Amino acid sequence: MRVVLMLIGLFLSTSTFSQNKEGDFFIFKKDWSVAKDLDSAAYFMHLIKENDTTYVCRYYNKVGPLVKWETFYDQDLSIPNGRFAWYNDQGRLDSTGITYRGKKDRTWEHLFDDSSRAIIKKEYNRGKFLWQENHLINIIQYANGSIDSMNRKGSVTRGVSTIDTTDVIQPAEFNGGLKGWGNFLARELTPPDPKILQLFQDNKARVVVSFTLSEEGKISDVFIFESAEWSLDLESIRVIRKGRDWRPATKNGKPVEFNHRQSITYVGRMN
Repeated sequence: MRVVLMLIGLFLSTSTFSQNKEGDFFIFKKDWSVAKDLDSAAYFMHLIKENDTTYVCRYYNKVGPLVKWETFYDQDLSIPNGRFAWYNDQGRLDSTGITYRGKKDRTWEHLFDDSSRAIIKKEYNRGKFLWQENHLINIIQYANGSIDSMNRKGSVTRGVSTIDTTDVIQPAEFNGGLKGWGNFLARELTPPDPKILQLFQDNKARVVVSFTLSEEGKISDVFIFESAEWSLDLESIRVIRKGRDWRPATKNGKPVEFNHRQSITYVGRMN
């Protein structure tokens, strides 16, 4: 049984919540059992139906950053399908990956270091494990148990495929360049409720958003890499999704998919 949270804005002390009526809210106690009231709640979950086959659950501390992010195929939340992510106590991403109809798929990343790089990367194909990279000890382990040393300067062979690490990559770029992108963010971001920023040191909070740009320059797979708090995260996601005017990345002159991270800092007035 889950209890719909109708007055979540009370403990967040923000008008932003009342302005956004999308999704449903559920409250939980410290042991993740259902909470009966706000006083006994330690966490809440924001459930968003993005379409008929995409249901996103974002779990937050009652006041504070993200705890985990889950995506499901069905409204019963029984079939994992899409982005999953887990965060540490400071709201920084700890591990993340993609699911397809209940199975791990594509790249899963674990144990991000201070440079925001994953120490462990695992590759799957619809539930089948392919290989694992360990960047701490620079080895690749394959599904059959064999191990190779990682070679960053030349080519790296994984099974039957070879990845050339000398490829020339041109990152994706917003039309108008960095200045145009900065102007877009400054123009589109809605200033947060001052009460929210008072929760942070020096009235300053940072959100880092990860997203993918397709070969056509279209944005997809937008999720939080570093969380601050629910309303700030939500606004950051909203604005990133609105930024559609991108030129795609290229690899050796050909358009390719590109992963990008954007840091957004919210600053309030000091008392």
